[in-house]
Amino acid sequence: IERARVRCLKGRSRNTWKTMESQSERAGRKLLPVEGLLKKLKQRHELAARVVGMHYLSAIPLAMIADVLDLPPFRVERLWEVAKAWIYRETSQGGA
Repeated sequence: IERARVRCLKGRSRNTWKTMESQSERAGRKLLPVEGLLKKLKQRHELAARVVGMHYLSAIPLAMIADVLDLPPFRVERLWEVAKAWIYRETSQGGA
């Protein structure tokens, strides 16, 4: 699994959280801590939070997550899209 994760990471941009945070501060915004975002998402949709944790934080491909969670791939992809939209809304508007 580790080799597959490393292979998937090749070619991805290497924006670190620290780099994103400094860019955000220069733009006059503060990024919410990842843990806080995941906790809020987990309260709203636990399965989507698990997908985010596995895909974004651990770089596990969505197809592999579908196998692990025993879900159809289209459902995992949909959960990922919903979670991304929710995170974007939370970080751009400060949440509702």
